[in-house]
Amino acid sequence: MKRRGAVVAALAAGCLTASAVAPLHAAPEPRRYLSGWLPYWSTQTSTASFLTNSDLFSDISPFWHDARWDGSSIYVHNHLSATAQAAALAKLQGQGVKILPSITDGSGKGRMAATLASKTKRAAHVADIVDLVLTNGYDGIDLDYETFAFSDGSSSWAQTRPNWVAFVEELAAALHAEGKLLSVTVPPMYDADYDSSSGYWVYDYAAVGKHVDLLRIMAYDYSVGSPGPIAPLGWVQKVAAFAPTQLPGSKVQLGIPVYGRNWYTGKTGKCPVGQEIKTSNYSMTAGNALSSLAGDGVAPSQITRDASSGELTVSYSITYKGLDAKGEKTECAVSRKAFFADATSVADRVRVARAAGLAGAALWTIGGESADQWPAVRKAVGVQKDKPAARKGANVKIGAPRFVTRGQAGSFSAKVTVDGKPTSGGKARLQANPAGKGGWRTVARKKLPKSGRVVFSHKVKKNSKFRIAVSKTGTRKAARSVVVRTKVRAAVRVNSSIVAFTGQPVRLSGTVLPARKGITVVRQRLVEGSWTPLGRTRTRSDGSYRFSVTPTVKNGSYTYRVVSEPFDGYARGYSSPISFRSR
Repeated sequence: MKRRGAVVAALAAGCLTASAVAPLHAAPEPRRYLSGWLPYWSTQTSTASFLTNSDLFSDISPFWHDARWDGSSIYVHNHLSATAQAAALAKLQGQGVKILPSITDGSGKGRMAATLASKTKRAAHVADIVDLVLTNGYDGIDLDYETFAFSDGSSSWAQTRPNWVAFVEELAAALHAEGKLLSVTVPPMYDADYDSSSGYWVYDYAAVGKHVDLLRIMAYDYSVGSPGPIAPLGWVQKVAAFAPTQLPGSKVQLGIPVYGRNWYTGKTGKCPVGQEIKTSNYSMTAGNALSSLAGDGVAPSQITRDASSGELTVSYSITYKGLDAKGEKTECAVSRKAFFADATSVADRVRVARAAGLAGAALWTIGGESADQWPAVRKAVGVQKDKPAARKGANVKIGAPRFVTRGQAGSFSAKVTVDGKPTSGGKARLQANPAGKGGWRTVARKKLPKSGRVVFSHKVKKNSKFRIAVSKTGTRKAARSVVVRTKVRAAVRVNSSIVAFTGQPVRLSGTVLPARKGITVVRQRLVEGSWTPLGRTRTRSDGSYRFSVTPTVKNGSYTYRVVSEPFDGYARGYSSPISFRSR
């Protein structure tokens, strides 16, 4: 607190200026051209991706902090626990790469702008940031304060702009005095007219460029609310070309999207009740876009490269069949459109940054990429990864269930070949990465037999990613399968003994596990070979449910099942069918 008080006093008095020290950022080695962000929600995956390719990076920004409002002032919140943050930082250090964690603005509309308008509050915020950097041993900090642009409204920019510039100047001076760096992440500007044609001019590239070590431009989110490209190539070139007219290109990094979006565009027909209809817009990473689309029935052959934007795109529809609220058959077709990045589009934008003479390219995100991104980026940068002497690589083909019911074991298999022939020797390991946890762990091991085939039985407790890894042996290098996803269904039980009389209600009851109150369950009847929803209810606190069924036909045959809607991360669960005849 002593250091914080001294910094606050110096800033409030106007005694600490950016000219007190020389800028610390220098142009990176030619091979170290990349930067980017490591989200806290994918720490393990993002860290592993960075470490594998750390030779390409000059600096990185773990997405670890945000500025929040405590009711009277701004404070810096940490997304990770102190222990988890220290462990993650230890893994990132020692790679010759500057660590500049990001602080986002989560304080709410107008609050950061008001804080920066007060010289005393601004100084206090500067001191908090400097203390954060020094306490944790960071190389500097990255500011990602987007509220000015996307919440406060352009009518406030004329007032906010000089306060923002003053804040950046004071923070840069305070950090430079401690031998630390300052990066700012900002939306695009297009010209220096500072009007409606200029983009997000509140961030004033020219003014802040005198003080920061790096200015990162978010050259993405071109389309958000309606379908369109994430970062059309011509627009990216325009953004990249303007920045060096306002500050040295050696201080500018071009933000590149490693993600996409999938938009709902309309529907025809009348959709059935009791089904989950996809009518929302959502984001996809480059790494999971193909599997996400495959889940909607989209074949790779349907996906094309948009000639204008350079991104992958597809338009498609999903047909839903079932019954309407009156119990009559109905169907609808829901139309969707997606744009997303892949290895080619990322590499093309890296080339744009190089052609514009910029310091580098910053990826949002590290860890969200497709597997083939890195060779493409290395080619764009002109760097090949140092490789050990070649060994024959095994091909590991995995078989895995898409769904496993809670409490049951799933069967995971691998077929291991070299040059198309079965291979043996070494160990095969089934590895799991529970959703939301990060980090791969081995859950089962077996010696690889001569057949090259191995089967694991594993009880899946929560939605997880799986892969099968094979250790190196002889002249064969270690290898692993592609990553697959297995989701856990809720366990739905239904009473198995029903005596029914025509015209008299009978109880169809059971339980959903894990037990929760308020889980939606749907009663379905098998009608002409199709399961038709006929009613819904909610579970009690012990997971129990019940329906009342009244047979209407004497000696009629009835087959029902009960389906639980998704909850708490559990996928839709299905009971075994139950059949009875009415007397």
